[in-house]
Amino acid sequence: ITQAATAQRGVQQCLRTYHSQYGLAIGILDDFECRCSQHGLQEAVVWLYTADDWVYKHVNQALRASDERKIQKLAPYIAALIKALHGLKSNFSSLGMAAPTTLYR
Repeated sequence: ITQAATAQRGVQQCLRTYHSQYGLAIGILDDFECRCSQHGLQEAVVWLYTADDWVYKHVNQALRASDERKIQKLAPYIAALIKALHGLKSNFSSLGMAAPTTLYR
């Protein structure tokens, strides 16, 4: 089992657990898992954050309120999102382009 596969499973598990604890819509997670399989974890976590669904709302709410309990539950997803955003910045740099430094959501 690769480190990437382990990270992907950790993210999927944390989101499914969070979903079940808060009674949130499951459809977006099925789409996320399909996207992970097709495009990889980094693209999928950014896609999920930009989707108009419960994930970005709960991540933002937890971070803004410094809700350690929710942040801990979402930690694998948040860590994967941060890593993916850093990867996007590196991709811009390698192309000789200035990377956007602000993410609006």
